[in-house]
Amino acid sequence: MYTKETKINSLPSYMCVQFVRFFWKQASVTQDTEGTKAKILRSVAFDRRLDVYEFCSDSLKKSLDQGRIFEEKMIEEQDKQREKKQSEDVEMHEESKEPKLTGAAAKAQMKAE
Repeated sequence: MYTKETKINSLPSYMCVQFVRFFWKQASVTQDTEGTKAKILRSVAFDRRLDVYEFCSDSLKKSLDQGRIFEEKMIEEQDKQREKKQSEDVEMHEESKEPKLTGAAAKAQMKAE
């Protein structure tokens, strides 16, 4: 069997991509239907980034590696900042759950301190 493989040698500045929301519906013996194209009616979510690294030539991959390493570091830093902010938010939320004393109980606590 003959197979052909093509790799990308350079990436364009802009690339238009059209995602098709169809799939092949198999033939059904019980319902006596033939196989056909069917449209996916539910909402389909796609990532905001399209990673074409695996389709690139080896020489292009070498030039893209530095940018990918930089991007991974940036994502790690953003994740750390997000985790830190979430832990601070949890601490603030727990502090706000502490019962607040009013009236005579507050005065009694202040005298005890």
